[in-house]
Formats: sequence, C-alpha cells, structure tokens
Amino acid sequence: MTPPDEAQRLKNTMKGWTEGVLKEMERLPIELLRPFEGGAEPEGGFNILLTLKAPSFDDFYAELEALKTANSFPLP
Repeated sequence: MTPPDEAQRLKNTMKGWTEGVLKEMERLPIELLRPFEGGAEPEGGFNILLTLKAPSFDDFYAELEALKTANSFPLP
C-alpha cells in the first residue's frame, strides 16, 4: 500500500523505526545457544536481555502537524 503523495514525507520519518528491534531479534538465536557452548548441558533457567531503543518521534509529529495545518487530506 502506498500513501498519498502528500503523506510521503510523513512515511519517510518512519524509516528505520524497526531496525533496532530486528537487530536485537537477530541476537536471540545466538543467546539461546550460548549456555550450550562447548557441549555443556545446562540445567535450570537463564535470562536473555534484549535492549530496544525507542525511536525519536519528533520528526514524525512535526510532519503530522504540518499535514494537519496544510489540510492536504483529512486527518483525525
């Protein structure tokens, strides 16, 4: 689905939002296998900490307000 031309800049502000999440998720299989390195047979539980950084929404909100002000198309 392609946004209207008027919303293209708004869409562009969202690029990269999921990159951090996906990079951390790529680590998950590695972290799951770590306790078994060297043929170990671990018992019990272990914790895996994935660190997710929230994206900046400043540019998004600024562009959203610009669209509302321009009244390019109806926004709630």
